[in-house]
Amino acid sequence: MVKSYHSENHVVSLKLLGNCSQNVPIISLVSQRVILASGSPRRRELLGMLDIDFRVDTSHPVDETVPAGLQAEEVAPYLSRLKAEAYPLSADEKKLVITADTVVIIDGEVLGKPVDEADARRMLGCLQGRTQKVITGVTVMSSIPSSSRRRGEPLARITS
Repeated sequence: MVKSYHSENHVVSLKLLGNCSQNVPIISLVSQRVILASGSPRRRELLGMLDIDFRVDTSHPVDETVPAGLQAEEVAPYLSRLKAEAYPLSADEKKLVITADTVVIIDGEVLGKPVDEADARRMLGCLQGRTQKVITGVTVMSSIPSSSRRRGEPLARITS
């Protein structure tokens, strides 16, 4: 499915494998500083394909401890939102912050990040020849409030 988000000066289309919890317009990218709050080279490449100016800022790390009882499928959207909420949005600056998190789920359990190379090899061995689910949660937040959203509330949450 393709979702298009319209603004005064831009149309941004995203091909989604999953769903978008809100179908809302992205406010004018021209009037905001776009911040990619991720160190992922792939996310930087994907955002760069939209041909908009943005900068990468990873200076607001978060504790990625997941609450007990959270369903595996909700971990990526939860962490994405947590990362977005850690980024300061002041009313005098026009910022659009994009955060994301991806998890791999096997047998209903989320595989965490490997602690070292040996752990990474163990995880890859675990995945080999087995079906796994990969979920990415994306959160877009703006410092510019609208009539239906306060400053710092998600503009969109996308899970695929």
